[in-house]
Amino acid sequence: MGFIHTGKQLSFVYDVADLYKADITIPIAFGAAVGGASKLEQRVRYLCRDWFRELRLLARIADDLEKLLDIPEAEDGAADFDGDPALPGEIWDPKGNVSGGINFSEETEKKEDE
Repeated sequence: MGFIHTGKQLSFVYDVADLYKADITIPIAFGAAVGGASKLEQRVRYLCRDWFRELRLLARIADDLEKLLDIPEAEDGAADFDGDPALPGEIWDPKGNVSGGINFSEETEKKEDE
């Protein structure tokens, strides 16, 4: 992974997108262009949406970044940030601050399902 985009708020996002551009978005763009100029942008957006969902791209990106950035895994399979000086701090919550770097959505879903 190269860090080549600089000076913009989304520079890191552009660098991550470059990892998938050749395999996913370039073929989509050329495939959509075959259909002509009418509603080209819309077709590209829809095709990207469908491919991203089918390939489970967001989950793949998260896994790829953990590997690329060499983030160790804890025994439970979660990223292990213990001892890391860049450990996420606390996050504000109406009921009081909570630890950062934790996905609380799974706990919320379990409580709602019970």
